Amino acid sequence: MILLILFKPKDVQKILNGDKTQTRRLGVNKWNVGSIHMTKIKFSEESEFAKVMITKEPFQQELRQITSQDAMSEGGFTIHDTCKTKFIDKIYARMVCKKCIRNKTCFQLTWISINKTWKPTDKTWVVNFQRVREKVDSKIRVYNSITF
Repeated sequence: MILLILFKPKDVQKILNGDKTQTRRLGVNKWNVGSIHMTKIKFSEESEFAKVMITKEPFQQELRQITSQDAMSEGGFTIHDTCKTKFIDKIYARMVCKKCIRNKTCFQLTWISINKTWKPTDKTWVVNFQRVREKVDSKIRVYNSITF
């Protein structure tokens, strides 16, 4: 069985550089420590850009519990204590995080762009991973570029 994790195109370089080593997902836990997953930006065969290994037991966490270190592991983001405990939608986010909109560094805004709202009590699965290199025919195959 092929295990797969989908990411946004903006995550590709962060994963390849090792700057993104954590992801949060709504839904059910389908990750096991040590399992290897193909990473893609869409379901098509050609969009694979890396393989990652799950490095810690996934756990559930409410969005409001994310730490600054977690936000950095999500790809170099910041998190704001003043708004992480409030319900935020796209309209409200533009008023609250004006500085972040310019710098595009706010994890809340990234979450909202994908999931439409920030609900502090939403439970997510926190999945820690690291990029792995794959040995193919006695050669190391490194996933380090992709054409979009």
